[in-house]
Amino acid sequence: MRARAYDQLAFYDLTMRGFRVLELLHREGPTRATEVAKECQWSRQNLDAILKRLIEDGWVVSALARPQRSDDDRETVARPVATLRLTSEGANFIARFLPRHGKVVKAYMRVLDGRQQETLSELCRKLREGDVVKFISEMEHEDVDE
Repeated sequence: MRARAYDQLAFYDLTMRGFRVLELLHREGPTRATEVAKECQWSRQNLDAILKRLIEDGWVVSALARPQRSDDDRETVARPVATLRLTSEGANFIARFLPRHGKVVKAYMRVLDGRQQETLSELCRKLREGDVVKFISEMEHEDVDE
């Protein structure tokens, strides 16, 4: 199933990670780059490499903006924050691609009955939320820091 998804994306010269960014921005709307990195469990450096290509392809734009400060924060200087959003071309692409991608996933899932699909979804959800995912993420970040 993963190979089929990669094939679908390769046709558009898009990686799975690039697709994840497009899908997240489609679902959430304009989002801070730090939040995208956190949601995808990537380092900011990894996200920057992925964004470079998406921006060059004209699917995503990044804008720097200073966050709103409260009256209590008047003396601190607010650093600019990168906010990501889909371009109209990126939004059109992901809106056309997601239904096709969903059909491929659905076709693969037809071999499982409803109860098996629910069990698989529950297991995947637990794996995403589990300590193993956090442990792997921590290990990857340690490698970047060293």
